[in-house]
Amino acid sequence: MYSEQILMEEDKDKSQLRKADIIISFVLFAFSVLFLIFALKMPAKIYIQVTGQPSGIYTAPGIFPIFISIILILESMLLFRTGLKGAKRFSVEDIRHSIDYIRTDTFKRLVTVIGLLILYIFILLGRIRYDLATFIYLFSNMVIFRPKKYSILKIFFICVAFSLATAYGFKYLARIPLP
Repeated sequence: MYSEQILMEEDKDKSQLRKADIIISFVLFAFSVLFLIFALKMPAKIYIQVTGQPSGIYTAPGIFPIFISIILILESMLLFRTGLKGAKRFSVEDIRHSIDYIRTDTFKRLVTVIGLLILYIFILLGRIRYDLATFIYLFSNMVIFRPKKYSILKIFFICVAFSLATAYGFKYLARIPLP
């Protein structure tokens, strides 16, 4: 009797996870298509130099994002298929449960992190200095999600040190041009 009850609870939990897989697969698919659209606007020609020194294959910056986007689209389709196989059926209660999750602090933190990342990548980088953009991004994240034991002044110095060290390391040690 007890083992049957445990098996029923495990089956219910697995069905809930599969329903979540279906929802996540839609979100992943939408973002992947969006990234593919942006990646297709980037240069993506492959050049092969046959004569002269050095010879080799030269690729454009759009190749890798296009490849990753296509892989993510395929993975979202596989996740959707797995979700359909394991989920019993969707009900109004499942939709309510999803809406309740959107109201949780965990979801709000996730949206905040994604928003700050979008701000960093699409607005700050390339418009202001790399080290300043990195500082603003790190400082915002750390202030929003800071543990109680860290003061804002301590976070400020950590972000300044890390931003400057990262910029110095890329620019002078690795000789990688910064955006």
